[in-house]
Amino acid sequence: MSILFEFLSTELRELDCSRTNQAPTDVYLWNTHCVHESPFYHCTSIDLKLRCTECSCETDSVVQLRLHSQNKPLNEHLNKCRKCSFTTFSKLMYLKHTLRHIGKKTPKLFSCDHCTYKTKYRKAFNVHQIRRHTPLEKISWFYCDQCSYRGKVKKDVTIHRLFKHTDPEEISWFYCELCSYRGKTKHSVKQHHQTKHSSVKNVTWFTCQLCEYGGQTKYQVEQHMLRRHKCLDNASWIYCGYCPHRTLTTGEMKLHQLKHQKPEEVKWFQCERCVFRTKWKSNLRMHKVRIHQVEGTQ
Repeated sequence: MSILFEFLSTELRELDCSRTNQAPTDVYLWNTHCVHESPFYHCTSIDLKLRCTECSCETDSVVQLRLHSQNKPLNEHLNKCRKCSFTTFSKLMYLKHTLRHIGKKTPKLFSCDHCTYKTKYRKAFNVHQIRRHTPLEKISWFYCDQCSYRGKVKKDVTIHRLFKHTDPEEISWFYCELCSYRGKTKHSVKQHHQTKHSSVKNVTWFTCQLCEYGGQTKYQVEQHMLRRHKCLDNASWIYCGYCPHRTLTTGEMKLHQLKHQKPEEVKWFQCERCVFRTKWKSNLRMHKVRIHQVEGTQ
């Protein structure tokens, strides 16, 4: 131990944290205090070597240096994993490593009493309960500070701000590795990659329980069952953040929420033959057919 203390007193005294200007007193404190010095964060790292004062032995293991100073054979204290090539002189590190090989127990699933939803994450289960099964009058709403939008959970408002109030140059975009697609969220890029770049063999297909239909996402199968089989009992309803209205698809919800947008926020569809304008492209198409007798308007 004196060898180790001698090393600490002579070597670590000169080490200062580049961010806090604090000098650690031992190797453990340096590793825990200066986490930002790891190469993982692309900062300066310290490659410490423990040296024996009586010979040329060098090591980065405190346990190994202690055994060396006590003239004990190192091989007798080397912990070897029986299932892989991992070795360490630290019994604690060995015990932590062996946990990786222990078969994981089947996670406890949180099952919804109102529908077939299941998850192993308590947080996701709580969010599901709030979004799908909590009466509107009992919800603690989260409000947007830039418009009248409100969300049932904090994440709803965060995503709303990202899509509605964040300038493109301020967004940390997520890019597809195989094409020029970019998305505002990691989930959108994942969905893009699954639907556009996954081969048929590698796709995890979700199948309908009532027919032979298969979809690349669970959402596609849910929409199929709602449209084709009218399975509304376990429907994943999408609720409006402004009123009690609910829909079955995000497309329908986007059309509905146009009712709540201010005139200056709306992308208007203008008729080139008169002063008529509308929030909905389908309304403009019907207007041209009825008023201007324009057939086949797209």
